[in-house]
Amino acid sequence: MDMSDPLFQVAAAALFAYFAINVIEKTFDLVKGFAGGSSKKGTCAEAVTPCMQEVLKTAQETQGLVRELHKWHAVTDPRTGAMVWYSAFGTTDLKDTMAQLSETLRSVTEVLRNVVEQQKEEKDILTKVAADITELKRGR
Repeated sequence: MDMSDPLFQVAAAALFAYFAINVIEKTFDLVKGFAGGSSKKGTCAEAVTPCMQEVLKTAQETQGLVRELHKWHAVTDPRTGAMVWYSAFGTTDLKDTMAQLSETLRSVTEVLRNVVEQQKEEKDILTKVAADITELKRGR
């Protein structure tokens, strides 16, 4: 059985809740018995009802949180159908985005190299023009 199967997860949570409630109920029976009260289910249930209601409320809230967590965890890549959490390198969208970013960076780097090369050429031309102007001024 696959542990990511929602039915398995619900069954495991229900089994845990059953055992937790069973242990709590037996603990209250023992406490009631040690306190001099009766450990019969009728009187124990009356004494424990507010606490059990709080436990039930907390269990229901926890169940809601588990369902929400399952929704977040069960996200799949629409193209591959694979769970995004188990993908070794992320989703296909992420791979595509990273490839596009990489290509953009390569293009920008090439443009910047061309700009630097052009500036070097312009500097050389301006240096020659400045030298020519200086020479012309001397010749006057």
